[in-house]
Amino acid sequence: MPLTFAFTGEIEKAQYYLYKGQELVSEKPLSANTTLINLSDGIYDLYLFVTTQYGQDSKLVHFYVIGTPTIVGATSLLAFSIAIGSLIYIKKHKQPKH
Repeated sequence: MPLTFAFTGEIEKAQYYLYKGQELVSEKPLSANTTLINLSDGIYDLYLFVTTQYGQDSKLVHFYVIGTPTIVGATSLLAFSIAIGSLIYIKKHKQPKH
């Protein structure tokens, strides 16, 4: 399963935690998009934490794996944007009206 995310600003730190029920299946730092492999059938929760120069943000995604590699029921694809960074960028670069 691809783990893809986008953000505003340079990543200072990124990490994900993957749970199947209450069991921690995987915990890894991230420096770029990656692929989650060897997932057995079941319900998963993925917690993604990202820090940039604009601040911190996190995202929780629930998804199901049924008959690997078919994945259904993802609540969202991890097209992930840090809103804090976007707002700060827009505010800093907003042109005054004349």
